Amino acid sequence: MLKNDVEIEISLAEVEVDDLGVVRLGDIIPVDGSISSGNVMIDQKKVTGESQLLDKIEGDKVLASTAVISGRAMGR
Repeated sequence: MLKNDVEIEISLAEVEVDDLGVVRLGDIIPVDGSISSGNVMIDQKKVTGESQLLDKIEGDKVLASTAVISGRAMGR
């Protein structure tokens, strides 16, 4: 999560609506949301069965439990 321009780790239970989260290579997206900035390649086959990797950019929706394969992004 980004708070006061500093990246911090918080538990899933502490996440609130409109928090700005940060994900990068190797992370699992913790909650459903959308990309605010940056771009990531994600693998969502565990959630949707989709076998192809998906490139997500600003404005795209992302699903919880999907894996970040490359990139870095911030989202809400």
